[in-house]
Amino acid sequence: MPHIIMVVLILALTGVGWGASGGEQILPLPASVRLVPQLGHTGKVTSVAFSHDGRQILTGSEDYTAKLWDTATGAELRTFRGHQAKINCIAFSPDGRRMLTGSWDKTVRLWDTASGEELHTFKGHGFEVSGVAFSPDGLKLLSGSGDGTARLWDAVSGTLLHTFTNVDAITAVAFSLDGRHIFTASLDFTVQLWDTVSGGRVRTFRGHSSRITGIAVSPDGRQLLTGSLEGTARLWNMTSGECVKKFASDPVAGVAFSPDGKWILTGGGDHAQLRESKTGDLARTFRSTSTRITSVAFSTEGKLLTGNENGTARLWDAASGAELRGLQGGGAIRAEAAVFSPDGRRLLTGFGDGSAQLQDLAGTTGRRAFQGHAKGITSVAFSPD
Repeated sequence: MPHIIMVVLILALTGVGWGASGGEQILPLPASVRLVPQLGHTGKVTSVAFSHDGRQILTGSEDYTAKLWDTATGAELRTFRGHQAKINCIAFSPDGRRMLTGSWDKTVRLWDTASGEELHTFKGHGFEVSGVAFSPDGLKLLSGSGDGTARLWDAVSGTLLHTFTNVDAITAVAFSLDGRHIFTASLDFTVQLWDTVSGGRVRTFRGHSSRITGIAVSPDGRQLLTGSLEGTARLWNMTSGECVKKFASDPVAGVAFSPDGKWILTGGGDHAQLRESKTGDLARTFRSTSTRITSVAFSTEGKLLTGNENGTARLWDAASGAELRGLQGGGAIRAEAAVFSPDGRRLLTGFGDGSAQLQDLAGTTGRRAFQGHAKGITSVAFSPD
């Protein structure tokens, strides 16, 4: 009941009413009314990334969207909508002008970072897309999927160049520094090294005993970093395939190298850990007391980024360990129309960004987002039943 009273008061204060016929009525809101139903992501942040210059941050979420943020201010710059299921993975192009998203809807989408325009949709995977990457020159794209394949695409034409078939579902992907090889992690707890020209398997990295959640290539191209749900991160010699270091931790959700290769970052559970890559010594721990860490990233300016289960991302200073800011959303989204369900238990709102939201006023089932309109919604309605 308090939720219904709150909505009634808001409508009364703004001068908006509804009919007494017992059914729903569309409620056009005056231009002066600004509602803030969603700030930042409304679902778990599954992946995070810095642009190459460190000035922008990209986050992907289970709310079906990706968001672009300003690193310096924490302001939310843009939302990328189009996927029909949760986003698992994201990547910036080397020049930062484009970005990739991979989703449970089995597609990979290429976007223009500045405009937010969707440039291409890559289809072909038979199950969720679990990893995406740009080649170092930005001309090729890589996607990995639960269908057990990795696919190499031409970034300009969208043409499928090659399919790499693995025995088990793929959980993460990466390019080598020269772009001639790719890495795939899979549910058989191994990482495979493949030749992009011949499509042949070059090497297998074995040692993990549970799902591998992340892989990263060192800036000099000589080492590979992997993290696993077994609670370890491992550093591998790229040439021999030998595990040269093993770090114990909570189940690892993400891994990253610093741009100079001197540090490695792992995250999972309630903390992220920064270690020296040469010695493996623990330098600093970053605690996330209110939520679990799902992904990590390292910027060129000594900043760390963690994505979290509660839909936020946090920016940290690597040197001091201080939390610089949380990324939870910026400006308001104007509501254009609203309507109560016939029984008065739900509120449907249409917004200027083309999204709609169904809210349970009793608070038992939460909110449900509807996306797909290219422009702002001007009216909303329930069916009589």
